[in-house]
Amino acid sequence: MIEVKDLADIPEKYHADYVEVEKNGAKIYQHKDFVTVVGAMKRKGEERDALANELKGFKSQEAVKQAEAEKKALEKLKAEGKIDEILADSEKRHGEKIKQFEERIAKRDAVVIKKARDAVVSELSTLATEVGAKAFKKLISERVDYDPETDKYSFKDEEGGATSLDLAGFKADVLKSPTYAAMLKAQASSGGFGTNASTGGGAAKTITRAQFDAMSQSARAAHFKSGGTITN
Repeated sequence: MIEVKDLADIPEKYHADYVEVEKNGAKIYQHKDFVTVVGAMKRKGEERDALANELKGFKSQEAVKQAEAEKKALEKLKAEGKIDEILADSEKRHGEKIKQFEERIAKRDAVVIKKARDAVVSELSTLATEVGAKAFKKLISERVDYDPETDKYSFKDEEGGATSLDLAGFKADVLKSPTYAAMLKAQASSGGFGTNASTGGGAAKTITRAQFDAMSQSARAAHFKSGGTITN
């Protein structure tokens, strides 16, 4: 799990893997690997902003230099009739520099987006069986988007259309979809998809690690409160 509101929602042996952070004015706990990824993305964002400012300054300085150079060149070349050639050459050189700079920013953004998407896909892949994991990851990754400008995720429906789902809603949508049923691990809650999915009226006292990983936070908490245990 990427984040939990209370460490009581997860087994005690996993507590050391989570760190306390502030989100929307509230204290929560996030997995330290996810915090590392978010920190890296934040630094990339700061680098991108710095590059944008550098580009803005570059454009401004180049505009001044170009204006001065063109003014002098035009004054000199008016009598020669070569004004059009000078302007065309200047525009070409200036345009190529800006294009190279923008391509560099686009490449950096692509790396940030891939890392962010991979983090979510890796989290959701714990729902899949070992045999179905590869296909599951491919299908899920096509539905996950990340915007480095706003630092927000968005999720598509199975046809590729936009949705308003957050991560929890997207996970629930995946669990109930027949498309992924054959790839999912057995679900401890009733009515779930997946091989040998439980159809009973509540969580068993002892469940497997795979079943626990596939449960929601509330289901995990309820399992422990009822005295349930996990077996490897």
